[in-house]
Formats: sequence, structure tokens, C-alpha cells
Amino acid sequence: MGLDLVEIVLEAEDEFNVNIDGRDPPLLVGDLLDAVIASVRSQSPDSQLSDEDIWRRLQRMISEQLGVPIQQVTPSANFVTDLGCT
Repeated sequence: MGLDLVEIVLEAEDEFNVNIDGRDPPLLVGDLLDAVIASVRSQSPDSQLSDEDIWRRLQRMISEQLGVPIQQVTPSANFVTDLGCT
């Protein structure tokens, strides 16, 4: 897992106050989204965040972290080939 991707996962954990399980790096933005949603639901069952709220925050965070237009950050985007993540 490259440094950019490690930083994105760590920032997502901080942003949503969760620990994301899994040893394999997410290849697609949707993989990370699914992991964040699952972690929020299991670790913070009283959270008022909707899946859409989580998506918008995660999308913005990834866009800012990688310096790419927010429109490029889609669930099917590959972190490496589509977003230039290392």
C-alpha cells in the first residue's frame, strides 16, 4: 500500500472516528466507502450519519487529499489508475 493510500485510510478513520478492519488496501473508492460505512455502523450504532453523508464527506476528503476534481472521485474510481494515488 502506497503512502498516499495509507494517509487516506488513516484520515478516513480520523474523520469518522472508526478503525477500519482489513489488511488489504482498498483498490476502488467504493471499497473504502463500504469499509467506512460498515465501521461506522458497527462501531457507532447511534451515529446519525446517513450513507449519503458518509459518501459526501469521504468524497470531499479524497478529492482534497489527492488534489483531484471531486467529480473524479466516484465509487468505481481506482485509487491508483484513476486518481493517481501511490
